[in-house]
Amino acid sequence: MKKVVFILFLVCLNSTQAQSKIEPPKPTICPEIPAKTENDIFSYSLVQVKPEFPDGINNFYKYVIKNIIISDEIDKSRIIVSFVVENDGKLSDITIKSDIGFEQDEAIKKNIQNSPSWLPAEHDGYKVRCKMTLPIIINGTRQ
Repeated sequence: MKKVVFILFLVCLNSTQAQSKIEPPKPTICPEIPAKTENDIFSYSLVQVKPEFPDGINNFYKYVIKNIIISDEIDKSRIIVSFVVENDGKLSDITIKSDIGFEQDEAIKKNIQNSPSWLPAEHDGYKVRCKMTLPIIINGTRQ
């Protein structure tokens, strides 16, 4: 009888130890580097290949300034614009961070939205969405 109780004790002890196994910690994703999904937006500073406007950023500025209608009230202004360059090079989530007037903000957004496609960012060999923030300086006079 003592042998049966002892064996039963060992079986119970073994089953309680099996349930209390310590699991290894789950891997965490570094918060600065998002996972590779279609919806993730990478920071400009973290992508390996930066998004580019065809023929360079200076041509983007020329495009924006050339196609913007400047209100008579604006003498000189610095506008901060942020947007996401999508995997296909189109721009989305355009935000004007400096308020110069609702109508002017909407005109600038529409102008940027209609710009030619960019070359998208790349990370680990994949085309990824990338957030950009740029200053746009408006002089009241046209050149």
